[in-house]
Amino acid sequence: MVFSLRKQLLFGFLVLLVFSGHYALLNTATLLNEYGRQIEEWPLLFDTVFFLPLLYYLIFRPGLKDFLFKTIALCIGGIGFDSFAIPDESKILWHDLENVRPYLAGLMVIAEFTLVGWLVYQTWKLLRLSGDVDNMLEREVIGRLGDSPVSRIILFDAKIWFYGLLLRTNKTIQYEGEQHFGYAQNGGNASNQLGIIFLMMFEIPLAHALLHFLAAPAVAWLISALTAFGLLYLLAEYRATLRRPVSLGRDALLLRCGLFAPDARIPYAMLASAAPLHGPAPRERGTRRLQQMGELNVALRLRPGSELPGFLGGMQPVQCICLGLDRPQDFLSALQARIADEK
Repeated sequence: MVFSLRKQLLFGFLVLLVFSGHYALLNTATLLNEYGRQIEEWPLLFDTVFFLPLLYYLIFRPGLKDFLFKTIALCIGGIGFDSFAIPDESKILWHDLENVRPYLAGLMVIAEFTLVGWLVYQTWKLLRLSGDVDNMLEREVIGRLGDSPVSRIILFDAKIWFYGLLLRTNKTIQYEGEQHFGYAQNGGNASNQLGIIFLMMFEIPLAHALLHFLAAPAVAWLISALTAFGLLYLLAEYRATLRRPVSLGRDALLLRCGLFAPDARIPYAMLASAAPLHGPAPRERGTRRLQQMGELNVALRLRPGSELPGFLGGMQPVQCICLGLDRPQDFLSALQARIADEK
């Protein structure tokens, strides 16, 4: 992971160096551009379309699918930067490229939604044979695309679409673990989430009508579409809150909290202590708060040097985890019994 981060920083530095050099060349009178009289677009176009994608391939050695997506992204970003960097009076090719950029971005969005939709559909078919939704989704996304920040984002989107739209109320879902503890009733957690969802459903048509008359129809439809998409995320989080538990497995604690918080598997040997939590937990580095809209009531201390995966998969140092559960005393009794058995 450290080596991958170094490669990302190296590539980002080289991209910044290339674009900064071109900006200086295009906007500074030097001997290279005949003191501003001879400004050429083709070197910048060559670096944007050919050199930077080749550099990305040589550094990361990606698969074909990832390489094509990153090449399109580099071209879209490069065209946007170059539109700013090239003086208007010197633009010839760029007037046409600026017209193409929205279509490239649209193709990327369509491709991403198609990929997520296909993965969710494949998982939905497999769930007819097995109800283990988490492992099915991870196997389809991470197994096919590899473990990377992009695949983690796609996995998150796949869960949103599955829990938001495809999960049937009477569908039996299985989760890894032997004992399960919920957090939907803690402090009215799920009820509060549902109240916000109803408020958003009531607000969307009113805001759309106001924007339609006060701003413009296009603005109204854009804001309404973004709000509806946000509503889908909240609906998926609410339904995941009702379904996805914190679980005690045979050899590890399995942390789940809706969809927005990263899941974690914590071996019992990594736990230093587990105790009730009274009052608010401090917001500090190395502390994770799995609370949603409930109240924190359990504090787990990890051994020094412990690390857990973050939202994008990278490992992060964690010293304390605070939970808000429906039955904190039952959870602590069961957890302490398993820790004792582990010793």
